[in-house]
Amino acid sequence: HVRARVYRTGVGIQVTLRRTAWGWVVDEHDEFAADMDKLRELLVLLASTPIAQKVPVRPERLGELGLLQKIENRWNFEAGRTASVLSVIHGIELKHRLIYQVLIGNRRTGGGGTYVRFPVSNTAYLIREDVELDGRAEHWIEHRVFEPDAALAMRQIRIRHPGAAPLTFSRAAAEEPWRLAGAPQPPDPSRVRALQEALAELRLVGVSSRGSRIRPAGDAPTVEVRFEDQRAVTLTLNRGAAAAGSDPPATLAAHLAGAAADPLTRWRVEAFNRRFADRVVALDPAQSRHLLAGRDAYRAGP
Repeated sequence: HVRARVYRTGVGIQVTLRRTAWGWVVDEHDEFAADMDKLRELLVLLASTPIAQKVPVRPERLGELGLLQKIENRWNFEAGRTASVLSVIHGIELKHRLIYQVLIGNRRTGGGGTYVRFPVSNTAYLIREDVELDGRAEHWIEHRVFEPDAALAMRQIRIRHPGAAPLTFSRAAAEEPWRLAGAPQPPDPSRVRALQEALAELRLVGVSSRGSRIRPAGDAPTVEVRFEDQRAVTLTLNRGAAAAGSDPPATLAAHLAGAAADPLTRWRVEAFNRRFADRVVALDPAQSRHLLAGRDAYRAGP
């Protein structure tokens, strides 16, 4: 029962990051996976940034630094005068323990620092870094599809286009070149590398709430990626549901490509499916265009 919350005085809770058995999730985005690197980097930044100046102020002047925590008429509440608050909490709602809390105020006029304070004191501090708490749930979700080392772990990439033979690239180890099944010559290595990197770095630019699954159209191309630990992930590009001029929305699903997978791999497959089940995602157009190329795109030059 560990949660991290971002809220603003007078507005209420904006984002709640909560730890579950399947990893951290963002409650306000229908429990989609959270990007814990962002929270970790923020906590490290706040813990390591030097204090440039101690700023003792009277309670009625806290609003000038954007550090109001309570709203009272005599403090002449106005939008922008209240603090953004980061809290880390352990325990259930009615019986919890506050682990950490800091109030983030305005940036110093002209830049070069941010005013902060702790709720038990009226003393404000100017820290040297520019810090801003983003209250949008979509900011805190995990936008990466795969883990950082996904490119090295890929062993097979299979692309299926409607009405055409599938393209199957495979390799036995990370240091070996990719081979194209049924081709007399190796494929263009730079093109396959671009495909591999596009898949490994695949990022979401939008995620629907649960229950938005699109039935794949009959002409929907698919990309299946298999990893060395026997995970396989299938990406379906639903062309039939795309709006004119936009990238096709996609769905993602994982399965085990072999029966001998270890418990950790089985957990990772289930966690992936819990993340993407009954959701539709929008992909970064610069990356997704690599997924739609046909066989001629991978033909080696003369």
